[in-house]
Amino acid sequence: MNMEKTTQKQKLIFDGYKYQPAFDPELDAMDGVTDEEMTRRFQMAVRMAILTKRIKKVPIACYDEETKQAYLEYPDGHREYANY
Repeated sequence: MNMEKTTQKQKLIFDGYKYQPAFDPELDAMDGVTDEEMTRRFQMAVRMAILTKRIKKVPIACYDEETKQAYLEYPDGHREYANY
């Protein structure tokens, strides 16, 4: 019976939006992490922080591209724009 072992590189993890390969711990132990991996980790951390705030029903700071203003988005959906 030939059973293939699943390595860390072959496993996929779900980050809330899509399945992505798990990070390689061997690469992390070397001199550094690739730019793509660091970007992916940063994006995942931001997504997790936003999800955590939504679960805790805390306002989330956002930026409106159309009006070029920062605002707080509250759990009930209303927006409170920053006054400068």
